[in-house]
Amino acid sequence: MSKSEALKILAKIITEVNAASSETRAFTFGEFIQEVYFPYYRRKWKQSTAEANFNRIMFHLVSSFERQDLNEFRREELQNMLDTKTQQGLSFSVVDHLRWDMKQIFDMAVAEGAIARNPPCCFSRLEMPQDQNGR
Repeated sequence: MSKSEALKILAKIITEVNAASSETRAFTFGEFIQEVYFPYYRRKWKQSTAEANFNRIMFHLVSSFERQDLNEFRREELQNMLDTKTQQGLSFSVVDHLRWDMKQIFDMAVAEGAIARNPPCCFSRLEMPQDQNGR
């Protein structure tokens, strides 16, 4: 084997290794929550916080978005979810926690390389809906 042939084979091997190491797994929302988000944050949260966050996220977010790919979320969809939760009579505090949960989940997804960017572009664009009393 000549030196040029060996260099071509080596370049091919390096390209394949680099491509394999840069590939990221495509997660659904539910998979990411169960496999990445909860295992990480449960270590950081006090038990009471972990229980409250787990219940809120599973009941309000995972039940709605479990099978949706992480990279398919859009700002309008998330705003509609917040609006719907408010219309259903959830308190400002619960809806605000859901907004914060989504921000934290997507920030982590970006940090873990599960998605390229935070899909709603910026959670500061999500507005807290007003309830029937104008609050």
